[in-house]
Amino acid sequence: MVPDPVSQILAGVRLASPPVALAAAISTGALIFAPKGWLDVINLENAREYYRVEIGFVFLASFAFLIAFSWPVIRNFVRGKIEGPCRKEEG
Repeated sequence: MVPDPVSQILAGVRLASPPVALAAAISTGALIFAPKGWLDVINLENAREYYRVEIGFVFLASFAFLIAFSWPVIRNFVRGKIEGPCRKEEG
């Protein structure tokens, strides 16, 4: 039997979708890596300073989810590039 908080976290992970993770990765990446002047214009410099750890965690988690979701596509693409020339020479 899985404890209740763990099952709630797993249910949330199942509901996460790649477009949501992509949006989270882009927005948090922009907050982390944008120059200070840009964040001053939109008044988010203080938010970045106060919530740096949380923003970084969301960035890493969403980016990891995107990599995990797209791993089969990446693997097949790389396999095709590696094995493609070998197959042409054999045939």
